[in-house]
Amino acid sequence: AARGQLERDRNNNPLRLRGVLMDITERKHKAAELQAQRDELAHVQRVAVLGQLSSALAHELNQPLGAILRNAEAGQLLLQRDPPDFKELQDILVDIQFDDRRAAAVIERLRALLKRRELLFESAIVDELIEQTAALLHAEIRARNVELRVDLQPELPKIHGDRIHLQQVLLNLLMNSLDALESSRDGPRQIAVCARRIGGGMVELAVVDNGAGIDPDILPKLFEPFFTTKNSGTGIGLAISRTIVETHGGRIWAENNPDRGATVRFTLPSVERGATA
Repeated sequence: AARGQLERDRNNNPLRLRGVLMDITERKHKAAELQAQRDELAHVQRVAVLGQLSSALAHELNQPLGAILRNAEAGQLLLQRDPPDFKELQDILVDIQFDDRRAAAVIERLRALLKRRELLFESAIVDELIEQTAALLHAEIRARNVELRVDLQPELPKIHGDRIHLQQVLLNLLMNSLDALESSRDGPRQIAVCARRIGGGMVELAVVDNGAGIDPDILPKLFEPFFTTKNSGTGIGLAISRTIVETHGGRIWAENNPDRGATVRFTLPSVERGATA
């Protein structure tokens, strides 16, 4: 790293350049090691979350696989007819292809989240990011009898970031909202994921639930490592989420809603902001 200053004479002509060169190799190595440890911890936490969803994800896979089996059995029976009903067989083959793609999509989403990887900054579409995360939680949301609503501001810009890590943030926040709604008995259980453009080339995403809210005494500690209010919680989900968001140049915070429930908001740079940062 180099730092210097140009000195000028009374006529403003360059006179001499004074500066210092500093060897920051060790600092760079330590920063790289720290980022590698953060990536590993984020990966472990993703695996832990998916472990919680294992039964729901198994059900999500069993549906298309079961449909493929039933259609294959029906196709065998149709082939035994004389003559075979080729029109119905064609419809069955279309259904098998559709269910095969459904199962493959679930597996591909799981593989992406389970894979160890370094941060990869690229452009990402907000509604696709939300849609892919919600698809992973589809069976869990349905099993818990929760209504999920997505509210996006029109013509949102693309965001600049790592798609898998940002999915992890949304996954953590949605799982926390699902847990917060677990004890809710009054009225429908609802979660909303909202996104809007804000100033400074940033996009704000918010996860809103109508659960019991967050104890005001807990709010300042919510994103601290190893702080948890769950009996089986690790206390690293929200801390990792904060690290990911801040690494992207954004910030994350939580607040109670005026009427009921809580909201966690986080900001991310748009592609235009990221390109100039």
